[in-house]
Amino acid sequence: MAFEVDVEKDLAEVPPWQETLTQLGAQITTRESDVLRLLLSGFSNKEIAGKLSLSAETVKVHRRNIYAKLNIKSQSELFARFFVPKSDAFCTS
Repeated sequence: MAFEVDVEKDLAEVPPWQETLTQLGAQITTRESDVLRLLLSGFSNKEIAGKLSLSAETVKVHRRNIYAKLNIKSQSELFARFFVPKSDAFCTS
């Protein structure tokens, strides 16, 4: 069945959130940036741990640090931060 196939996710394309990530600059460490890129590409903590040769617990620590630096509390806030266009803000002027 198709859902049982382990498909390698393609990171060759430049994602739309790359500019936002670049703007963070020195706010996050290189390792946090690596974790963040993989998170935003749809990888799970376990997949990220395998790709970066880390433990899943270390990935969780990096996620916690990223969330604190971005002043967010959840994965949905993370995705909103990077994927919701600034012009589509939730306020109705």
